[in-house]
Amino acid sequence: MARKPDRRNDHAVGYGRPPKHSQFQKGKSGNPKGRPKGARNLRTELEEELRERIIVREGGVVKKISKLRALMKALAAKGAQGDVRANTLLCNLILRCEQLESGRGVYEELAGEDLKILERLLQRSREDLGGSDAAESSGDQGSESDDPQPEEE
Repeated sequence: MARKPDRRNDHAVGYGRPPKHSQFQKGKSGNPKGRPKGARNLRTELEEELRERIIVREGGVVKKISKLRALMKALAAKGAQGDVRANTLLCNLILRCEQLESGRGVYEELAGEDLKILERLLQRSREDLGGSDAAESSGDQGSESDDPQPEEE
């Protein structure tokens, strides 16, 4: 049976029951210098900055485009000139966009033959890194039976 609180002392002090004088006062915040109203995070600031429109001259024509669009145009132009880093970044962006749109990973879209090639490549790299022990231990596992195979259409 639970103990009844002592009526003489309407507020018992203990675990989870701080003294009345140290409790938060009604109408006052427990964090008065907390996050100010309207404060925005990095993502919001970045999105707003990239949506801003700027004036660009392209082929003698003056256009007003977003900073994001201008950034993509500059990246594509560098890639077209043969910049390897720009091409790598563009390829990664394209893959990410396709993954987000399809809701699937890149490896789920690989054909059966492509998967076999990747598995052989993985097997060779394991053998090179771990010597004969890694080859034997990975040879015990069936590469086709353990990994789920995508359905071919």
